[in-house]
Amino acid sequence: MKLLVRAYSLFNILSLDVAAGACITSAAVCVAYGLQPSPAAIILLGNAIWIIYTLDHYYDALASRNNASSRRRAFHIQYRRPLLILLAVAFAAEVVLLIQTDFRLMKYGLPAFVITGLYLLLNWLSQRRRKKFYLKELMISAGYVAGILTIPSSYTENEAQALRMYLGPGLFLFFTALANVLLIAWYEAEADRREQQVSAAEWIPRRVLRWLIAAVIVCQLATAREFIFPVAFLMVLIFAALLIFPSFFEKNEVYRKLVDSVFLAPALFLVYNLFS
Repeated sequence: MKLLVRAYSLFNILSLDVAAGACITSAAVCVAYGLQPSPAAIILLGNAIWIIYTLDHYYDALASRNNASSRRRAFHIQYRRPLLILLAVAFAAEVVLLIQTDFRLMKYGLPAFVITGLYLLLNWLSQRRRKKFYLKELMISAGYVAGILTIPSSYTENEAQALRMYLGPGLFLFFTALANVLLIAWYEAEADRREQQVSAAEWIPRRVLRWLIAAVIVCQLATAREFIFPVAFLMVLIFAALLIFPSFFEKNEVYRKLVDSVFLAPALFLVYNLFS
């Protein structure tokens, strides 16, 4: 059991659960809409998400090298050279996959590419200039959801159907992603201050931030029927528990594993669909 816990801890620190969650959620949306994505497209998405998140965590870790207190940042500092090699290999693989991919997938992936590129640039500038990055959590959420919906929207018949997908499950997924990053900022407020990291906790008082997260979870619940409802409700419950019982989940950074793995929940729908 301890071996499994350690394995998942490494899986989480390396952001593999975030990448896997994006692939699983994207596949679940495709199945719900009766679409059949290619395995190459799913791999392309997962690899891209992993590169983006690892680059982001890598830079955050280097920016707080002298006073890193979280396990993730300490890990990225300790293994920065192997991670840099892995990033180079992943980037090369991404280029090869992009060359072979369908133009329609690249077209629908453009919003995710633009949002993510702007986010990485603005986050870098904010860190260097020690400025507040007010749009950080919003941009992360929008970029993540745009990435998830790239594959299902590219398989739709027209732009109108793709737009309905963004306004349907996309809206729920956006509130889910926003609750995700705000919960992390709320739990890690003290660590971010010590390490001079940019987050919502830097300019929103922790008590106010908690109420803001509660409002986002309510919006998440209100749009849950736009997604796969039983799974969507489970995702809402996980975030509600994290908000209500912080003292329980902050031990050994359990909150990190839960908040990052919530996008793995749609795997339940995929398994059910496979055997039904």
